[in-house]
Amino acid sequence: HFVVDGPVLKLFGRRGKTFKGQFNLMAVTALRPATESAAPMGSFELEVRTSRSHTNTYTLAPDHSHAELFIALGNAVPSHATSDDLWHMHLRSRPVTGAAAHE
Repeated sequence: HFVVDGPVLKLFGRRGKTFKGQFNLMAVTALRPATESAAPMGSFELEVRTSRSHTNTYTLAPDHSHAELFIALGNAVPSHATSDDLWHMHLRSRPVTGAAAHE
């Protein structure tokens, strides 16, 4: 179980009661559809930088809908870390950022 609390993802045990840890969603280097064959439908992979040379990959399965999970994560994860596939699936296009917004 997990909870998106602003820019922090809080992780809990199987029953949702035992706090297991947290990480800053601004440290996410990749958000993409899950590639593991054992992952439930609609799951996402989060790749998180834990140090300069190490990253961890987490698979998150939605409680209700993958669109709802994407919106919760998408509001906290840096947009450049989100895969184009997810942007097109949920919002039909990637948001305009930086210099492209001023053209």
